[in-house]
Amino acid sequence: MLFEKDFYAPLTPELLRAYEQNNHEVQFEAADDVWALGICSLCFLFNDDWRNYYDWSKRRIRMEKLGQNIQMLTNMGFSPGLIRVVTEMLDPNNFTRIRLPSLYEAVNRRTY
Repeated sequence: MLFEKDFYAPLTPELLRAYEQNNHEVQFEAADDVWALGICSLCFLFNDDWRNYYDWSKRRIRMEKLGQNIQMLTNMGFSPGLIRVVTEMLDPNNFTRIRLPSLYEAVNRRTY
């Protein structure tokens, strides 16, 4: 990812910092996939482009837009379980973000 200057992907806050610092030693983790899935889920729900959640010129995530869209899910009457799962996928902290086994369990139990 860092070697391709014309390629963008939904990056976690940690990966975005590594990108900004031109850090080629960063380790990609499952939590990074969970974040990307959370971004893609919002894009699906709002028929939006994932790049709208980023300000690439400032190399930052538009956390306010994420928060607004999650709030809109509530206002639109989406189930609290779905909103909770999406919110947990978009936790900015890699260590407290929902883990794949928990995400798998939530989807299989259809707790959303």
